[in-house]
Amino acid sequence: MMQDSAAFLMCARLPISVTSGGLPIDEPYFAVRKLWEQVAMLIEHVESLALRPKEAAKALGIGARTLWAMTSPRGPIPCVRIGTGKRQTVLYPKADIQTWLSREAEMAKGAANAR
Repeated sequence: MMQDSAAFLMCARLPISVTSGGLPIDEPYFAVRKLWEQVAMLIEHVESLALRPKEAAKALGIGARTLWAMTSPRGPIPCVRIGTGKRQTVLYPKADIQTWLSREAEMAKGAANAR
């Protein structure tokens, strides 16, 4: 609600002409609220390119500790480390995880066919 108030105060000085369903909205508060809703809809549609460790573990169906043990350089699962020191973040790019998983599946099929 604080963001709505701040936006209302900023827009209260500007002449705003916004329509909602063909009806003009005279009050800046409602105009700002409508804009916030549109921004929220745009943000919801943005798909992330990488997963955080908990999300990656859940997507792979393994525990977070198992994921960490299998994360590069200790294991084969690719990751990207961003930042340094305490602020370092580990991300798992979705495309890299899918490539790794496909490669593992192909190797498992090859091993099963060899038997």
